[in-house]
Amino acid sequence: MIGLQIAGFVALFGGAIASAVVILRTEHLRDDGRFQAAALVWMVMSGWLYLWTQGFSIGTLVTLLPAGGLWAITGAYVMAATVVRLRTWALGDRTMPVEPTFDRAEAAERRGDSEGALDLFRDAVQRHPGHPETRRRLGEAFLKAGDVDQGIAELRTALGLTEDPERKILAALRVVDLLVGKKKDLFNAGLILQEIERDYAGTKVGELARARRLALSSGGGTA
Repeated sequence: MIGLQIAGFVALFGGAIASAVVILRTEHLRDDGRFQAAALVWMVMSGWLYLWTQGFSIGTLVTLLPAGGLWAITGAYVMAATVVRLRTWALGDRTMPVEPTFDRAEAAERRGDSEGALDLFRDAVQRHPGHPETRRRLGEAFLKAGDVDQGIAELRTALGLTEDPERKILAALRVVDLLVGKKKDLFNAGLILQEIERDYAGTKVGELARARRLALSSGGGTA
């Protein structure tokens, strides 16, 4: 019986800790419906195993509280993901709109495998072609691989997809710096800044774009 009690304790707390770590740190698993289903089944089975081996008592319920807190992280995420899936199915779209994940690509970059990272980012873009951060990551991967033209092209695509003003000006300044520094293309750099200045006139973003455009002009460019 002691062995079963230990097994129940390990199953409950070990599963709770592992699932919480995955939910908090491992994106490519936490967005996987199979992981969510497995975590839900493990949650129920380990909880009942623990109660069965330890016995139903106030003391047992108190010891369940720490594990329950960890399981709550997993349970809340699984429930939220399930609601999103049900909603998209009800609307006739069976593709769950999750944020793209970059764990494996980032791991490849840390290993110095720029080509491997590039392939993984390409795959992410195929799955999420309209996601600006995915495009931006692919553009930066092209730059690291030495393909400046393709890198700038992807970053410009990301710029066009970006809606948040602060992110948009950051994306624009990145593209402008590359156009000026790598291609000596002051004309197109100026056009990008003029467009943002026009679209965000009277805002801080518009003023930043204007200041950068004037700096290009004063440096002898045509912007």
